[in-house]
Amino acid sequence: MHVTLASKPVPIGLSNVGFVPLYGADLRQKVLALFSPQDQFTAVGLYLLDRWWSLEDILKTADPARDGCVEVETLGERIVLYILNRVVYRAMEMSSDELPFLCHGESDNAKILWKDGQAVGFYSVKPSGSLCSTFLTQCYQLPIMDSIFVRKCHRDNGLGLQMLENFVECFKEDCLGLRYPLSKVMYKVCGKYLSLYPADRDLLWEVESVGRPSQRTNIANKIQYLPFTEHSVANRVGAENEGVMEKVTSRIQEAMEYTVEIVVRF
Repeated sequence: MHVTLASKPVPIGLSNVGFVPLYGADLRQKVLALFSPQDQFTAVGLYLLDRWWSLEDILKTADPARDGCVEVETLGERIVLYILNRVVYRAMEMSSDELPFLCHGESDNAKILWKDGQAVGFYSVKPSGSLCSTFLTQCYQLPIMDSIFVRKCHRDNGLGLQMLENFVECFKEDCLGLRYPLSKVMYKVCGKYLSLYPADRDLLWEVESVGRPSQRTNIANKIQYLPFTEHSVANRVGAENEGVMEKVTSRIQEAMEYTVEIVVRF
């Protein structure tokens, strides 16, 4: 038996069909997944509403006008979030310098980024005061952006910056956290944000654990010393230009002193 997904026939058999947990370690809710015959760890479709759906079809909405960051509320949106995180990001698009995100829980605070009716990214947040799953007796000390992702085919269009701006707009605290370790791409996004909003240089912090003051590093300060960020490049260029001007000024002064000395002796 075969099913056609994304214009390609995929065989269906006991060896490539199985249930996967929608919320990671929580095994109460599962979805039936179809895996590629060439890769038994990568899902190519899910069985929903009495039929098989390709992943790309699930990532589309019937409303082509849906756009921007939309809070995840329905089961369907949870499934879209699962596909973006566990399949698209982890199995297909994760960079070598990045760490995989954990599965999002059933009640996790998350938003999906929609563009022209397609799900192209997401971010999730651990609100201030919520319990930490790793340290059950401790609560997060500030809102922390726990994960953020934009599909590769939609990058370099300002979408990461759009989600960061949305995160800032939704939380009015004096300090906001981003989960350690940040990727190179996310440092660049933060650099763009801070260049647009320089008054927020003390707003964004890279945080570990629950984000106590001793577990925070100011992102604006850190960006200045990172070699791959536009902000640090601009600082280096400025410093180099200042160095050149100092040398030129020094030589002009030396020349003037030498000229004065000749005139006096003459």
